[in-house]
Amino acid sequence: MSTRNTGCRFSARILAGLLFLALLSAACSPDVVSTSESVKVASLGTAKKFAVLGGTTVTNTGPTVLTGNLGVSPGTAITGFPPGKLVGGRIHGGDPVASRAQADLTLAYDVLVAESCGVDLTGQDLGGSRSRRASIASHPRSG
Repeated sequence: MSTRNTGCRFSARILAGLLFLALLSAACSPDVVSTSESVKVASLGTAKKFAVLGGTTVTNTGPTVLTGNLGVSPGTAITGFPPGKLVGGRIHGGDPVASRAQADLTLAYDVLVAESCGVDLTGQDLGGSRSRRASIASHPRSG
């Protein structure tokens, strides 16, 4: 799922959760599995089909193009579509599809956050196009 020219503002917690899962779950399987190195891979389940999945409100403020579903749950408020556009997805405002995706996302987050940290990324540049081995990594929070 991808976004271009995003004007969306949505819950920082959801964004952080999605980024966390994207970094730690390079490949998603139907179940939680352990690799040969004992690194858990959590399934995003139905949340995998969402470009944006908010908790209370999703607000678009520009000519955003989203590839995939757009949803919010348990809230129902979605504004700014149009002018925002969806490609290959549907809008799910507080419906059972968005609710199931939130449950799947929460389950995946809970599985991964319960894992112990095996790699400390303090002081490392996390940007760029470098590849990393599957691992549970930590970076201290700041401010």
